[in-house]
Amino acid sequence: MNHKEDEQALASALQRSAELKRALVDFACGPRFKRQLARFMTDVAGSGSDLDDGNVIDLIDRFALQYRPPAGKTVLDQFLASWPGLTVADREMLRGWHDPVEGIFEIRSKDRNGIVL
Repeated sequence: MNHKEDEQALASALQRSAELKRALVDFACGPRFKRQLARFMTDVAGSGSDLDDGNVIDLIDRFALQYRPPAGKTVLDQFLASWPGLTVADREMLRGWHDPVEGIFEIRSKDRNGIVL
């Protein structure tokens, strides 16, 4: 691939990532998990009266990606099971979200397959 093709592939991957994240958040905030999400947010954040948008987003992410409801499968696992038409690439991307790494990083360099932080 040349530089322009690399940029187009990256832009396409970012767009698809955003689409999948929106679908996962909608799934996690939907009627199926409404009570569990409310309970999770109360257990983690208390009454929630002092939560800003960033805190709410973090809580929803943690709920969708890491929290294991009584059924034993994460919301992400249940999302994957409910979308059999996802491509292998989509499934791999989503599975990669199971163990998020949170922090502030400096990009030191990049190459075709990744970045050095």
